[in-house]
Formats: sequence, structure tokens, C-alpha cells
Amino acid sequence: MGVSGLTQLLRDKCPGLFGSLPRRALKGKRIIFDGNLYTLKFHYTPHADIHQHVIGWHTMIKQLSRHNVSAICVFDGKERHPSKAKKLQNKRKAKMVNEARLDLEKARELRLQDLYSVFQLCKTLSPDDERQILKVLFNNPLFAERYPFVATRLDGISISDLSIVSRPPNFELIRDRILALNTKFLTAILPSTSGPEVLLAEDKSTTPAEALNISEEDIWRRFIESLGNPVKHRTGFGVRSLIARSDKQSKKLSRRVHLPTASVYAECFELLRTMGVPCIVATGAIEAEALASSLVLHGHADYVASDDNDVLVHGAPMVMNLTGKGPIERIARPRQNIHRALGLSKRSFIDLAILLGCDFAPGSPFLPHIAYQLIKEHGTIENVAKAQKDSARANKLQKSFGSRDGYMEQVNQARLMYHALPPIPPPSMFEAIERLPHLTDEIMRSIRRGKACQQSG
Repeated sequence: MGVSGLTQLLRDKCPGLFGSLPRRALKGKRIIFDGNLYTLKFHYTPHADIHQHVIGWHTMIKQLSRHNVSAICVFDGKERHPSKAKKLQNKRKAKMVNEARLDLEKARELRLQDLYSVFQLCKTLSPDDERQILKVLFNNPLFAERYPFVATRLDGISISDLSIVSRPPNFELIRDRILALNTKFLTAILPSTSGPEVLLAEDKSTTPAEALNISEEDIWRRFIESLGNPVKHRTGFGVRSLIARSDKQSKKLSRRVHLPTASVYAECFELLRTMGVPCIVATGAIEAEALASSLVLHGHADYVASDDNDVLVHGAPMVMNLTGKGPIERIARPRQNIHRALGLSKRSFIDLAILLGCDFAPGSPFLPHIAYQLIKEHGTIENVAKAQKDSARANKLQKSFGSRDGYMEQVNQARLMYHALPPIPPPSMFEAIERLPHLTDEIMRSIRRGKACQQSG
């Protein structure tokens, strides 16, 4: 979020900008919250409660109030700046990827639940029955390719030679269910040319799904190795544990697919106002973090609470980790010039942010520390592009980055976004408002009653 690699670059080059603060150190301070970001944080918190967004805000604001810290919340409006079209497109694609992941994870959970019930039924089978099932499984080309070691166990076994007298009446049902489940599993983990798997193939961050695939395959391998073995030590092969992991992943993906609705934000507004927190909704194409930064830089608050380092490019000090139990992290102090800590002018600092890659323009091919050195040496993106074009050492991509179609138009638009702070809204919109603790308590009681009804139902 914000500028790619900027926070780490600042940690490396200007460690003095960073510090840890105990909550008591914020006594008497005023903090402006990026309302959308914190609502999303609470929404994504692994928790079964559908009102976690309200509970999260209530807990954090109550904790800050104990230290006499006042708050303002700024939220994005419905209109977004046209220069963020690419970012919004990427968000839509990420949502589609998460929807595909969720579909596959739900299918896994059903497979595993069915597999667990099959394991229980297998207790009625004899070793001969299991060897017949193994032979039927091996007739499936997908199975034979995935588990070639089974071939050596089938030497000399003929289905017609196996006794069928003592077979349980549900033998064929068990056999067919095992075959169907294994086929579903192998089909799910093999590459596909269509469907949700294609979206996942384009996505580079599927590590949780891959880990679950490995665990599921391990269960299948151990089960297959046990088939026909007279000495069995089956304890479910960890299926129930994997079902729990899959369910946890499904819930996580579900939260990411089902983004906060207008009613979620309305519930947050209602609670925050009863707790004495003014809520400002940015108008037009103004970004919430830009308006929050403007309020701080005009002296109406001390810090912006956000993870979006665009705040730093605007020049405002920032605090993070207000939802955690550990110390708060501070980046820059009030009235501290961040660009001067890097040895840059304000304009060059903004160009560095754009060169690194931001919400308004794509990044350059340079690593952050190289981009910093180039801006420090040449001052502007135009001068960097010219120097690279004339350089014998620069590669083709570096030489051409400044001449990409529409790139400089995006750069100039980004400069305007960072240079021009939004106007301050009327003071009545962010002045302290009366706390109404009886209404706050009623909201929280209502949530507790709903939770109790949900649990009893």
C-alpha cells in the first residue's frame, strides 16, 4: 500500500526517523485515523463475530481514551481519483483470485470430510478387499502416474482370485467413493487450462494453498500405503486436523472476498460518534490519507494513524500498530522534515516516491537504493531518464523506462497529487464532539445479545 519499498528505504537510510512509543507517551495527543484502513483491519481479523469491525474500533478507542488521546477518523468517499484506475483494477483482479481460492478451498473441505467418513467405513474391509480397491485405483491413469510405487504391490494379484464371500455389503460403495475422492483430489492439484486454477496460476502468492495440497497428498499417500496391509495403524492420518486448517483458510478468504459493505461503515460511524470521535468523509476525488495528512500538517492533530506510507510522502508523521498489544511504532516526529533526513528537496523526495512506484504511477526498473542514489544525483525523473538513455551501462529496460507510453503524464499527475494538499474542511467537521457513553453501551449490549442468540441457535 502506498509507495513500494519506501518504508524499508527510510529504515535503512534514516533510522532516526523511527521509534517506539508506549501508549502513555501519546497522552494529550490527537491522532487522525485512516478510517477505511482500520475498518478493513478489523474486518479481516480472524474472529467468528460478524461485528468484529465495531468491536475492534470500540476496543482501540477505549484504550486510547484511557491515556487521554483524542481521535478523528477520515474515510474515503465514493469517488476515486482517475489516476487510481490501475490500482482499482488490480484490486478487482485480487478479489477474483481470492474468490477462485475460496471455491477450491471449500471443495477441499468437502473432500476431506467425505474422506474421513470413508476411513471409518474402511474398518469393515479385509486386506483382500483393500487390495482389490488398490488395483481398481491403479487402473486410473492419473493415479498410476502419481503413485507408481503401487505397481510393485500389485504383482501377482488378480481380482478374480480374491475372495468375495466375506465382503461387506457396502464394499462397492466404499470402493467407488475412494475412487471418486482420489480423482477429485488429483484433478484439483493438477494444472488446468480453464477455470479458477488459471487465475491461481497467474497469482504468485498461493503458499497457504500449496501447503494444504502437500498435507492432503501426504494423507492420501499414507492411506494408499496402508491398503492391503494386514498390520494397520490407522488413526485418521491427520484428516481432522487438516479439515480445521482448511476451514481456517476458507474463513480468511471469505473475509477477503466479502469486503465491508456500506452498512458496515455505517455501524462504525454510529459507534465512533457515540465515543466522541468526529468522522469526516472525503469529498470528490480526495484521498483519505491525503486529507488526514493535511489536517496534521495544518496543526489540527499530531499524527496520522495508517499503514499507507503515502502519508510520509505528503510530509506528515505517522504511527502504526495501534491495534496490537506491543509498543506503537512512530515514523517521524511532528514538524520533522522527512525529505531532509534523506538529503533531498521536497520535489526530489516526491520524484523518488514516484520512481519507486506508487498508487498513481508504475514503478521504474530500479531497486529502491539505486532509485534513491539516482534521484540524489540527478534530482528529477526526467534527468534520471536522460542519464540512463545516455548511459552505456544501463540495460534496455532502464534506458527506455522514461519513454513508456503515457509514463510522464502519470508522473506529472502523481506530482500534483503529492504536492497539492487537500483543503481543510470546516472546523465544525473535526472539532471534538460530546461522548454519549449510554449509547455506546447500548450498541455493545446489542452486539452481545446478538452473539448470545447466534450461539444458542
